[in-house]
Amino acid sequence: MKDVKIGTIQPIREPRAAQKQTRKGPASGVSFQQELARISESTGKTAPAAAPGDTKAILEGAAAHAKHMDTMRRVEQQLREQYQNVTRKPTGGQE
Repeated sequence: MKDVKIGTIQPIREPRAAQKQTRKGPASGVSFQQELARISESTGKTAPAAAPGDTKAILEGAAAHAKHMDTMRRVEQQLREQYQNVTRKPTGGQE
């Protein structure tokens, strides 16, 4: 067997910048600056901040939503219990 010396192993070098392929042309479509300008314009057209009366309506809506969710959780629990009762295997103590 022949011993391989580490000195004989050479790394593969990547091609230099001049040898690499040239950069592709500009991408088709809207440039980044134009898109950024369009987004900036559209954010300026958003709705103004909520008025104090709107805040009250939002809070009332959130409270109604929380109440509705509580009711749905209770109904879900009742349905789970009923499903367990229906799917439970009968015991030997029936008359």
